[in-house]
Amino acid sequence: MFVLLVLSGLIISICMGLRQSLGLFMRPMTVEVGFSAATFGFSIALQNIVWGLSQPFVGALADRYGPRPVLIGTAFIYAAGLLLMVYANAFPAGLQIAGFLAGIGTAGTGFGVLIGTVSRATPEAKRCKTVGIVAAAGSLGTMVIAPIGQTLIADVGWKTAMVTFAVLAASMAVFSLAIREQAAPQLRHRACATRYAKRSRTAATSS
Repeated sequence: MFVLLVLSGLIISICMGLRQSLGLFMRPMTVEVGFSAATFGFSIALQNIVWGLSQPFVGALADRYGPRPVLIGTAFIYAAGLLLMVYANAFPAGLQIAGFLAGIGTAGTGFGVLIGTVSRATPEAKRCKTVGIVAAAGSLGTMVIAPIGQTLIADVGWKTAMVTFAVLAASMAVFSLAIREQAAPQLRHRACATRYAKRSRTAATSS
C-alpha cells in the first residue's frame, strides 16, 4: 500500500508539473519558430479540452484492463506529444496534434486513473485522508519541474528542455510498472466471505 501511494503521488506530480510548466515555452517558441501566441495558446487549450473529454474513456479502460497498462500507454503518448512540439513546425497542425496527444497523456497519468486506484485500495475509514495526500502531490510537481524547466530553457535552449520534459513523461511508464490493482482490506474480506458462502451453498446442494 505504501509503495502504491508513493508511486501514485510521484506520477501525478510529474504529470501535473509538466502540464502546468508548458507555458514557459511560449515565448521561446514564438520567437524562434515563429508560432503566434494565439497558436500556442490554442494548443494548450486543446490539451485541456482533450484531457477533460478523454477522462471517462481512459477511466473505462483502466477499469477493464487495470491501471498499469493504461498508465504505461498514456505516459508514452504524453512523451510523444511533448517530443512532437520540438518538430511541430515540420508539418501542418503539428502543434495542435502535440496538444491533443499531451491531453490524452494527462488524462491517463493524472488524477482520474490513480485516484480511483488508490481509493479502491484504501480502507473506507482512511480513504479521504489518503486520497487527499495523493491529490496534493500534484501541486508539488509544479514547484520542482517549473524551476527546472526555466533553468534548462535559459541555459541549454527550449528544445533540449522540451526533450527533457518528454523523458520525464516517459519515466512515468517506468514507475507504473510496479502499480497493480489492490482491493481494500474490507473488500478482500467480503470477497473471501462471498466465495466461502458460495462454496458452502454448493456443498449443501450437492449433499
